[in-house]
Amino acid sequence: MLKNSLLQLGLDEKEASIYLASLELGPCSIQDIAKKSGIKRSTIYGIISDLKTRGLFNETIKGKKRLFIASNPETLSSLIDRQRTLLDKILPELRGISNAELGKPKVRFYETLEEIRSAYIDSISGNDQEILSITSAESGLNFLGPEWIASYIRTRIERGIHIRAIIDSSPTSLQVFSTDKESLRQTKILPSNKHFVTDIEIYGNKVLITSFEKEHWAVVIESETISSMMKMVFAIMWDSLSTPHKK
Repeated sequence: MLKNSLLQLGLDEKEASIYLASLELGPCSIQDIAKKSGIKRSTIYGIISDLKTRGLFNETIKGKKRLFIASNPETLSSLIDRQRTLLDKILPELRGISNAELGKPKVRFYETLEEIRSAYIDSISGNDQEILSITSAESGLNFLGPEWIASYIRTRIERGIHIRAIIDSSPTSLQVFSTDKESLRQTKILPSNKHFVTDIEIYGNKVLITSFEKEHWAVVIESETISSMMKMVFAIMWDSLSTPHKK
């Protein structure tokens, strides 16, 4: 009964047998576990090593003997909690894959800084030759980091990917505009009373939206319909703005 329950919790046949044997024996040797579980000693070493990485086994030294201890049963509850946390994290991406099969937009969420940076790398990893950007240069620089931004731009230039950017007005924006030619970029700047707190990058059939302030997150929407609409919105904004004059 207990063994079947452990199998349902994700342990395999041998893992469950070894865990139960050790739990009943207390601190014990590999030989003791082999005798109790009926599993070969050579097999037990590898299985216990795997169980240790999952927090289900510990080992100690008593005198000259190496003893193994099954973790407290409450550890199983912690293991399930970790699995639940992992599942909650990947569910949006799994739903995105499922939606794509049904003809719906494919949506992926990113939360940590490294994950968000990886979303930007995706924008220069395909065959798209132009990125359309609506952004705050200053907020993006502060959030993503100047060194990382510089590396991203170098990679984009090396891959021959051009960018058209609509950015809000700030001292950083003027610096960005001054390096347009060598950066394969065209920039238009919003009036000084307008300020963006998010970034929108449009490339291919994808739209990347990033929140730079307060709540930091990013989402990539893969949809021909949505990307086409966002390209139209960008075109309307672009045509309504004049190109700044270099001083």
